[in-house]
Amino acid sequence: MLEKPLGHIIYQWHEDVGRFIYMDLSQLIGDVRAGLLSLVLEQWDVVADWVDRNSGGVILAVGDVFPLALAWLASQRLKRNSSVNSSSRSRGFFAFVGTAKSEFYVREDDGTRLRSAWFRNLELLLFPGSVYFPWERALMSDSYCRLVVPRDNLTAQYLQKYLAQSDRIKVQSLGNPMMDDLEPTGVLSFLANYKPAKFIAVLPGSRTPEVHSNWTQLLVVAQEVSSSFIHDKLVFLVPLVPSLEPGPFMETLLEAHWQPHLLSLHAYNAGQSVSAWAYDIRILQGPLLENHRIWPANNGAALVAFEKENAVFVLIRGNFNDVADWAVAGIAMAGTATEQLVGQGKPVFTIPGRGPQFTAAFAEAQSRLLGESIILNANAKDLANSMKDVMSKVDRLAHIASNGCRRMGQRGASKRISQELCRLMTTQD
Repeated sequence: MLEKPLGHIIYQWHEDVGRFIYMDLSQLIGDVRAGLLSLVLEQWDVVADWVDRNSGGVILAVGDVFPLALAWLASQRLKRNSSVNSSSRSRGFFAFVGTAKSEFYVREDDGTRLRSAWFRNLELLLFPGSVYFPWERALMSDSYCRLVVPRDNLTAQYLQKYLAQSDRIKVQSLGNPMMDDLEPTGVLSFLANYKPAKFIAVLPGSRTPEVHSNWTQLLVVAQEVSSSFIHDKLVFLVPLVPSLEPGPFMETLLEAHWQPHLLSLHAYNAGQSVSAWAYDIRILQGPLLENHRIWPANNGAALVAFEKENAVFVLIRGNFNDVADWAVAGIAMAGTATEQLVGQGKPVFTIPGRGPQFTAAFAEAQSRLLGESIILNANAKDLANSMKDVMSKVDRLAHIASNGCRRMGQRGASKRISQELCRLMTTQD
């Protein structure tokens, strides 16, 4: 019988590793000055307090070495608490879902090492083997760690190889939870009215003010792509995170001489209008635009569109899942959304930005992680040319689709991980 209910799980997550490894040093210094160290201490206080009140609970660490270290520290506290209270043996443990590291950063499927920056090569010389460093593997080898879930099969294979024989059973390839909950809702079914247009996802990121700098670059890219596909109709789909108002994005479009486009939301072959709110900016009031408050107060889908020559731009509040479903390709300066698009078999064309997140170093690392599914380019014109080339090659597109699935995994990882956690919780000694 369980001494604690299954619900006693604390979840610790950390931003992707690129936030610290590939960001500008000045940004990291700024974070420290803004209270990063204080935040870390506060997070530990929360974990420690929870551990003291839940001796039989489970800690699920998701991300990189930071939550893994917190989980390990918590396990040491569990051991100390258990030794103090000799009448009660702790039944708690921790599990780690590693989403930040992958062997694909340093090698191909067949094990061939990839060339990268000098400090990466130095790391491989000093710490050959798994992409996880010896101290990270030591944390995973702790007796209180019961489950380790790498983000892909290749990483799981190498991690098992470089763990002690008795610890290898902890490592399970259960998939990547980043690919879960991506089912489309059908809210963009009206896009069938634009067939046979090519639908292209545009992913500028989510963090301000960087997202606006990225957007300016991607708008230039879109213009070059439109010129390359001059004989095709293009629809650029931009899923903006709900917290971002579209005003600044609309202003940039207008400055680039894109004209308002009135969307027809009547769903093709559906017989009814879809549940979305589309704006004709020609009738919006000046103060509304000036205040950048365009989206309605409700949480439904909202759209505003522009057109220029052979292309239409559609700004959409949220609804990334539907955009990814409709897109045949993406142009991106983003992290997680790019990986999710690749995982659905789509080619993604990128250019480096000014940062602090999507820098040249970040873009290069992303291209190693996702392989041939990412086509990294130096500038907008090169991107347009490479997109024209890649989209004309059926065999290459098939390889890209297969590669994306292999590197990002099948859906359902969250369910498999939760099932394994429940099994471990119910089979403790």
